[in-house]
Amino acid sequence: MTENPWTGLDVTHDGPYVLDADLPYVTAFNGVLAARATGTSARSLLHIEERLVPEPWLGRRDAPVCLLLLNPGVGDDDHHVHADAAFRARLAGTLATDDSPHFHLANPTLSSGRRWWSHALASVRRDLKVPDASALSDAVSAIQLFPYHSRDFAHLGVRVPSQAATIARVREHLARGTILLVRSSLSWVGLVPELAHRAHADHVFPLEGRRVHLNRSALGADAAYRTVLNALSTRVRSG
Repeated sequence: MTENPWTGLDVTHDGPYVLDADLPYVTAFNGVLAARATGTSARSLLHIEERLVPEPWLGRRDAPVCLLLLNPGVGDDDHHVHADAAFRARLAGTLATDDSPHFHLANPTLSSGRRWWSHALASVRRDLKVPDASALSDAVSAIQLFPYHSRDFAHLGVRVPSQAATIARVREHLARGTILLVRSSLSWVGLVPELAHRAHADHVFPLEGRRVHLNRSALGADAAYRTVLNALSTRVRSG
């Protein structure tokens, strides 16, 4: 099993919350953005937020369904929420373990992450007849192609060292047969080409649409959606 670099993330100070190995790449990218800015004090939508705790992955490593996403976004209240040391410690703690439930589904803190995931899984919750997203916190996991927050995503050219662990984790899921739901398949295949292999076609499904909403339309076929529901149902919390 690949070493987890996120056990070394220190969130006990005011930031930046960036792994030492990743920091030169993040600093350089943000520096180029700042140098290109002219006539405005507004921060670029692509700016990598160094004072938000990164989310390279969330959820149990053995969850039956894993969403492969692009990167964590930035909600209006994120800087306020991440300024709380207890919140940072809880989030960072889940990154260092393999058996923590999905942070935003299990955590009662009402944050943009909680709202995003509740919306993304609304159809699944309805079809599985579960009253709250927390019931899915053991069933769903997520891996981000790029671990750091930004308002918009255009960071395919920024390959940080910690992504080696991301690639290894996706390959573990492929070998295990985890159901993988892939946002922006072309972006992910550039990082893990095995995702495109026919051998994995029965458990790797692209997610369609500009926004992540896990439903029949996003998966493009009733059969795929039923496969996802059946897998999730095996790990729904009873309450």
